Amino acid sequence: MKLVSSLIQFVSNLCYGTGKFRKMLSQEPPSEFLATIEVILKASEKEAAKPAADGTKPPTDWEGEGKRVLLKQSTLGFVGNLCVDPKLRQHIASDMGSVFSRVY
Repeated sequence: MKLVSSLIQFVSNLCYGTGKFRKMLSQEPPSEFLATIEVILKASEKEAAKPAADGTKPPTDWEGEGKRVLLKQSTLGFVGNLCVDPKLRQHIASDMGSVFSRVY
């Protein structure tokens, strides 16, 4: 998850200024690309903890929780950077790829 988060942060930085990547995404409706973002956000959802056999609450996996939050934060920061472009902002605002409906 840390590697994917770093990659997303790198790609997010490519969107600053007059980046070719952002221009490329804005040329056509980025439905496939935003569907990939949805898959990443779905993978970062928290799974419900199952109680132990004796009914006690299992210990929290803080390391896994930190990685999950980092991935979600990186992905949503990237989506925010895409909103600089008016066309992409319109696609994201229309919830193309269910990006916003994944955020709880």
